[in-house]
This record gives sequence, structure tokens and C-alpha cells, in this order.
Amino acid sequence: MVTVDLIAPLTRFLEANAAIRRDKLVAKRRKGLETAVSAAFQKQGRLFLRSLGQLKGKFQESVNPADWIPYWNAAARDSKLDFNDPLQVAILDMLILGGGDLIAGLGIAADEQEELGISWNLENPRAVEYARQHAAEQVTKINDTTRSYLNSMISQAVDEGWSYDRLSDAIGARFTEFAAGGDNPRSRRVAVYELGDAYEEGNRIAAKELQTAGLEMEKKALTAGDDRVRPSHVDNAAAGWIDIDEPFPSGDMRFPADPGCRCATLYRRKQLTPEEKRQRELRREREEIDRLFRQELEQTDTSTTGFILPPPGRAPRGQGQEYADRRAIAARINTQIKFRAQLQSKLDRYRGQKNRRYEMDIATTRVQELTKAIDNALQIADGPGDWDFKRELVNGIFEYLSATTRRQ
Repeated sequence: MVTVDLIAPLTRFLEANAAIRRDKLVAKRRKGLETAVSAAFQKQGRLFLRSLGQLKGKFQESVNPADWIPYWNAAARDSKLDFNDPLQVAILDMLILGGGDLIAGLGIAADEQEELGISWNLENPRAVEYARQHAAEQVTKINDTTRSYLNSMISQAVDEGWSYDRLSDAIGARFTEFAAGGDNPRSRRVAVYELGDAYEEGNRIAAKELQTAGLEMEKKALTAGDDRVRPSHVDNAAAGWIDIDEPFPSGDMRFPADPGCRCATLYRRKQLTPEEKRQRELRREREEIDRLFRQELEQTDTSTTGFILPPPGRAPRGQGQEYADRRAIAARINTQIKFRAQLQSKLDRYRGQKNRRYEMDIATTRVQELTKAIDNALQIADGPGDWDFKRELVNGIFEYLSATTRRQ
């Protein structure tokens, strides 16, 4: 019987499906954004040519950037919202779709999202802020590229002695080309890249929120798998699953890296080895013990032992044992202080009762012995020496006191 290993091809299929899902969503929404960007290019061209007409009389002499740049800046300013608003809406939409697909693909149901403190919708603050800021940045880049085109055209016109009408026609044709020229106009390229990039960013933001909520996440690069893939991106895919905060071999944190990149980024919960799982469970146990201990301290007067306790929060690397020892010493002393207070309260209740004289004598002796033991323990804690050694001494004091009391 021949056994065929289907795991690898099945895994590849499921991974590729993530990129297919992205591309389908981009194709579905591309036309709307492309139309809006096309209209913005057309408006921008009209505004610029209308202002540039003021240089018509000067054009036969000499025109330099200082002459036409103010007209360009005005056209860019007056058409800014025509680019920005549809970009921001489309980016936010794809961010939410991308993050939602990631969360659903990881099998995180609505109740678990609520437990993790994640709200992934159009009001997610990180997604909203990213859409606002990124749309503005992309409009600036679009305008910088357009200005570069214009600078080349106007410089060529001046050098070659073009008439104003010839230059005006050429600029008008270039903006028409931006809007709807050829099979793949600039408006379409902008729409396709921004939608796909936003989907991938939504994946990344959601993965980071899951990590912040306590899930360990990792990522992997997925290429288009053909001979057009850049060698550096082949290396990215070969790196396999890496930590979410680690850059890929190419230096990129996620994909697509640029408008020409067809790669995608995959995310999943980190796959732990048995030893890593054991260490994580131990860490959780320590954190739970620490939480319960601090809860106990909130109900205890720590004015006597406050100097023993380490600063709040997680211990710095290499100081975990010291923090544990200090907390244990404080807890042991506080327990004895509470016990002494209980004995003292009993003494106060028995005071003046002749039939309680024997019990009062025992309690008085016990309070005196406890006070001496507590004072000794506090002196040890405040003295020199390693905390683990101090912990042994403090435990020894109270264990000896307990043993001698039982013999009485």
C-alpha cells in the first residue's frame, strides 16, 4: 500500500487561499476606488491647466519651476480631498475585512474576542487612525509623483522650445492617461495597491492586537510561486514561520513591500514545543501566585514589611528568584503579624475573666515569643546577604517557634 503525504500540499493550498481571498476582495472593490481616483486626477489636471494659462504670454521667453510650482501646489491643495476621502473610506473597509478574516481564520469566536478585549469593527481606534494617517500620506506620495512627471514635461518643453498650446495638450493628455489611459491606468494601479495593502495591514494590526491580548503570534511570507518572484522574496518564504516582531530576511516587516510585490503575509498562533508549553504553564502559575499574593497584601497592613517587597510589576531579567524570595519573606512575616494580632485580640477579650487566667498566660507568652521572632525576622530581612539565604533563616525562625510551641 502506498501512503501519499497530503499534509504539505494541503497546507500550501490553505495558505494560498488567504492570498486568493485578498485578491477577490480587491477585485470586487477596485472599480469604485478606481473611478474616484480617476475623477480626482481629471479634476487636478483641469485645475492646474486653468492656472498654468497665466504663463502663456511668458512661455516663449523662459519658464522655471518657481513660475509654475505655485499653480501646481494650489491644484494639489484644491483636489486633496478628492483623493483623500475615497482612499480613507476604502482603506478602513479593507483593514476591517483583513483583520476580520485573520481572526475568523484563527477560530477566535465573538465571546473569546470579548474575553481578550478585542473589538474588531469600523470603530476600532487603531484601524481608524491608520486609515486617516495612511490616506493622507498616500495622497502626498501621489502628488509628489505627479509633480515629478510635470517637472520633466515642462523642462523638456522649455529645452525644446515647445509652444504653450503644445505643452498644454501634452499635460492634458498625461492627466487623461493617469485617469483612464490604456489597460492599466495609474488610477487602477493606485486602487489595486492601496486595497491590497490595506487588507494586509488589517491582518497585521489584528495579529498585533491578539499578541497584546496575550496570544503568542508568528508570521510567514507567501510568494506568488512563479519565476517572477524576486530572489530576496524567495528567501523570505524560505525563512518559514518567524516571530511577529522580527523582520523578514529582506528587511520588510510585512507584504506587499511595494506596488510591484505580489507577496502576502500569513499569521498564526505560535506553535510551541512541549518544553515551551511547560515553561508557559509555569510562568502562568507564577503569575497567578503573584496575583493572589498581591490580593492578600491589599487586605494586610504592610507598613512593617513594605521595605522587603520588590517594586510592583514583572521582575527584570535575572531577578525573578530574588523577587520571589522577597515576596515569600514578606508573606511569611505578615502571616505571623496577623496571628499575633488575633492572639492580642483574644487577650483583650479575656482580660478581667478569672476563669481565663491560664489561657491568658499561654496567649501572653505566645505574643511575646511571636514579637521576638518577628523582630528577629525583620532584622534579618533588613540585613546583608542574599535573599534566598534570608528566606531560609526567616522560615527557620518561625518553624522553630512552631515546633517549640507544639512541645509545650
